[in-house]
Amino acid sequence: MTYLIFAGGAGTRLWPLSRVASPKQFEPFFEGKSTLQLAVDRVRVFGLENIYVSTNEAYVGLVQEQIPDLDSSHIFPEPAKRDLTAAVGLSLVRLKARGVKGAIGMLWADHLIRRPEVFLDALVRAEKLVKE
Repeated sequence: MTYLIFAGGAGTRLWPLSRVASPKQFEPFFEGKSTLQLAVDRVRVFGLENIYVSTNEAYVGLVQEQIPDLDSSHIFPEPAKRDLTAAVGLSLVRLKARGVKGAIGMLWADHLIRRPEVFLDALVRAEKLVKE
């Protein structure tokens, strides 16, 4: 399965902890890691080559800084701030253009998951159901 992590939001609802220059998904709130880093860590077991991050053009550098081993071609800059539907659609078009086929897990970089083992089990089960 391919995993697409959305990390484009401005994080303005968590102000003053989160600001436009450094939204909440990039702030090291948990164990010295950002929720983006935790999101990538959760699905890293499926292979970094299967992980893509969609983010605002202004945050590409933050993604590269926080996930330095993610190939830069796996970071999809969003050319304009729109809504989630536009970001999902654009990312899916980009994945299709790369020849990506099969199930795609869409995840959000600002979610905190306290029991990642349960979450991973759900992802494995979901992929199996999709394949069936």
